[in-house]
Amino acid sequence: MKRHSKRIVLYWFLILLLLTGCSFGKKESKEENPVVEGKALGYHREYQELKLPQEVTRGLFVACLTEDAMYYVVPGDSETIYRQGLDGGEKTLVFTNEKEDGDIRGLTVTAEGKFHLLLCSDIGAGRKYFLQSRDGNGKVLSLTDLSNGIQETDLLNGAASLADGRVIIRKSSDGGVSNLIAVSDKGEITEVRADFPRFINEVEGTADGNGILFHNTDGLYEWDGKDACREVLLWGEESLISSNVKFAWKSGQEIRVLTVDVATNKAELVTLREKEEGEETTEQQVLTLAVLYSNNFLERIVSDFNRKHEDCQVQVVKYLSLTSNTTQQDIRDAITRMGLDLLGDQAPDLIDLSFAISYGTGSDVTVEDLLQKGYVLDLTPFAEKSEVVHLADYHEKALEICSDGGKVAAIPYGLRLGTMIADSELADVKAGWTVSDFMTICHQMEDGEFLKGLDRWTVLDLCLAPNVSFFVDEKARQCHFDQKEFREVLQFAAEFPNKKEDFNLYQAKGAIHYTEITQVEEVPRQQFQAFEDHAVYVGFPTFDGKERNTLGISYDVNVLAICGKSKRAEQAWSFIESYLGTKFFDETDMDARMLGTWQYGISANQDMLRTYIDYIKTEGGPFGCTPQEDFLEYMRKNRPHDYIGHPLTDEEESLFYDLLEHAEPETVLDKICMSIITEEAGAYFSEQKDLDEVVGIIQERIQLFLTENQ
Repeated sequence: MKRHSKRIVLYWFLILLLLTGCSFGKKESKEENPVVEGKALGYHREYQELKLPQEVTRGLFVACLTEDAMYYVVPGDSETIYRQGLDGGEKTLVFTNEKEDGDIRGLTVTAEGKFHLLLCSDIGAGRKYFLQSRDGNGKVLSLTDLSNGIQETDLLNGAASLADGRVIIRKSSDGGVSNLIAVSDKGEITEVRADFPRFINEVEGTADGNGILFHNTDGLYEWDGKDACREVLLWGEESLISSNVKFAWKSGQEIRVLTVDVATNKAELVTLREKEEGEETTEQQVLTLAVLYSNNFLERIVSDFNRKHEDCQVQVVKYLSLTSNTTQQDIRDAITRMGLDLLGDQAPDLIDLSFAISYGTGSDVTVEDLLQKGYVLDLTPFAEKSEVVHLADYHEKALEICSDGGKVAAIPYGLRLGTMIADSELADVKAGWTVSDFMTICHQMEDGEFLKGLDRWTVLDLCLAPNVSFFVDEKARQCHFDQKEFREVLQFAAEFPNKKEDFNLYQAKGAIHYTEITQVEEVPRQQFQAFEDHAVYVGFPTFDGKERNTLGISYDVNVLAICGKSKRAEQAWSFIESYLGTKFFDETDMDARMLGTWQYGISANQDMLRTYIDYIKTEGGPFGCTPQEDFLEYMRKNRPHDYIGHPLTDEEESLFYDLLEHAEPETVLDKICMSIITEEAGAYFSEQKDLDEVVGIIQERIQLFLTENQ
């Protein structure tokens, strides 16, 4: 599966969920974090760059902070522990772990200079964990076997010291839920009981040793060493990028946070000094930005913006933390709360409209409604006065996704193209093929040859999802699903097996399969991955014989709108300018450049897209001749399907622009109509209702939706 397939699966999961039961009709109370006992007033921030080896920042990061130094582990055949003073002094060697008892998974240093190492060994009968204690010269003082009571699926990492001699270690159980265990100076192991958050990323120390810090993707928390814990700060409110946070240390009113930029591997020590009562001034503006869930790119922009604008700070409010244990109810509740806040009296200043554009909402709340009712502002007047953002620079179809009646609710940053790719040796199809062609080829080929795992639900998706507009006159608010073409698709789909739960459209292969292009360089890569030199992009089968692909918002970027009730609209626009003006790749930095080539989609800004295409066509670009010949040779031999050994060609560029030219924007209306069709078609497939009855119901339901939302 392609590297963004998890996002695709999440996307369709949210579509199915939201269009079959989520509404904004009933207000639900916000979930309160159970560990909150009060919050600080905010912090002054100071930044200090740290020079750390790349083998440290790139790998499994094991380190700890103390009052005046940082200790970190350099991986290798033997692990070396270094001390680096926080005053900018040179690093010094402490001792080396020869791995006789395992690799280091956690490190903590007491106020007396005693080291505790959490070790993991895979030698012998499965994984084993030990807690090793050493003096400042590296002499081993004790070794405690932690394996008793640890399940095979449990993972231990991180360590922090308490003044009473206990060492606190994070334990992650099957499913990702984490808690803490305590190891006494006598080797006794107990489970820590307190009202902790469900997920803990790392445990850290405090100067007095009477408690520990721990953090997750939301913020930093403190446990008193007994039974109480409290929220110390939220990363978003302090302009810290959650995915960059590695370790923290607290001493009195001061907190130090070690961050490592995931793109550039640059380490930085951020010192936070708590503000005092009454220190906040009314002159500082605070903009609230509501998002369903955040990402590294947005957090980076927020952090950079807040550094440059002391008088105007952006705070990100996340409604959902995506984890492996996120449930349907979690998503439904988050969407509901987000919608209620947008429509209510306590609306944020900025909101990410991805939930309404890419996911749908399951109600009548669409971009059109939000603009017409004034819940979000038209950005056109702001752009007309801007020296940074000009609407003419953006792809017309990209703006169409976020617009209504000449008004622009949001300006998309990154795009994705949905299309189909075929094996020209097995399937005689080309761009502009029809649904009738699709049916004919399916009948001619044996089951599985044309599209492996083809089932009736896939037939509906491929034939109808890109073609809803054929049956709907959106301007007149009329639909015509009683036409013969629609009936023929339902009858044709009924010929295939019912494998809705088992089938994954994105993994389907055969003579043809669905794919998404999220970066320009994926055009040649996907052709090679799919059918090599006899691959051809054919787009979706249509009823009118016109070549058609779909255009949507990238999964990894936010779509920012200014809320109609914001009292700081000009400042909010200033942040949008900063967001849209940030380049998603850096020609001068290999790490940032390679991250940008895949994470943020096809740029909706035509000038930025042009610059990027010119860049990946050059010999010095990311897919040309680079100094990393060893890596390139490895890719050729071991992962040929992920490898592109040449810069983008003129022919490949032309093919990309042709696909883009024939792309039609996805709409929430398309998703709502498909949800209704899928729901009602089930009764026909199971023979509970006949064709005429089902067609009539679909026609009636979609017409009712169009009429009610006129």
